[in-house]
Amino acid sequence: IATIHRQSLKCRQLSTRGYSSFEVQVFVLTLPCPILCAAIYRPPKSNKDFLIEFSEFLSEFLAKFDNVLICGDFNIHVCCPADKPANDFRALLDSLDLAQSISCPTHRLGHTLDLIISRGVIVSTCEVMDFPISDHSLIRFDICAVSPVPTSRAPHRRRIIISSTVEDFIAAFSVSDLAFIDELASPPCPDRFLASFHTICSQITDSVAPYKVKSTNVPADPWLNDTSRALRRRCRQAERKWKKDRLQVSLEMFRDSLATYQSALKEAKGQYLSALINSNSHSSGILFT
Repeated sequence: IATIHRQSLKCRQLSTRGYSSFEVQVFVLTLPCPILCAAIYRPPKSNKDFLIEFSEFLSEFLAKFDNVLICGDFNIHVCCPADKPANDFRALLDSLDLAQSISCPTHRLGHTLDLIISRGVIVSTCEVMDFPISDHSLIRFDICAVSPVPTSRAPHRRRIIISSTVEDFIAAFSVSDLAFIDELASPPCPDRFLASFHTICSQITDSVAPYKVKSTNVPADPWLNDTSRALRRRCRQAERKWKKDRLQVSLEMFRDSLATYQSALKEAKGQYLSALINSNSHSSGILFT
């Protein structure tokens, strides 16, 4: 398997464990909202382990990425309603909220074998064309992924005070003019004294604990709430447990946790975007930046 991309696209290849029933190449398309991309080839020889291994592959990566694009020759007759492996395959995709975009034959014998599977990525203008040097068709398509421009909140200033700051302040104050006020011949004017006290204390504070300006970036997923964060933690715990013991029951628990988390995340994202649109319905500058 090989993937060719433009030099302007930043791609980072990921390592995966070996699978006996299919070949896979995985990489991340680096965008503000990264896209996990995978190219898959499944040999035509029947392999009863494919569905299990493909499920494990999906479980490994879907918990980490919201935007997923999987393409390849699966050699599964998804066009045949009576085909049990194809039905099981479609059920697996549905359970993980994955969409399959190819509905016409991609092989010269009339079957749909080459698939485009996605989540969080809009696949459009799919075009299946004859390819003279292969018995498989060439598939051209466009994708649209949400790529928001990162914005920053207003910068704020803060002082960093550590254990030695108080000692430094006392040492500087002890040699300032205020330390010798008792030696003055006559008491100072109260207003003038308070103004001088404020000025000197501010100057000493600026020297021992100067302001630092910090810009805080807006969270990458502002729609995350306490519920979805808790479900994500539970999903990751289930993933670690399954990776540790490799039991089928642990895999099922991980798969259920993943489906629950994805459903909650989808609902939270929809509510966030609806609220954003409603609150800024008259501010096109905010909605379309």
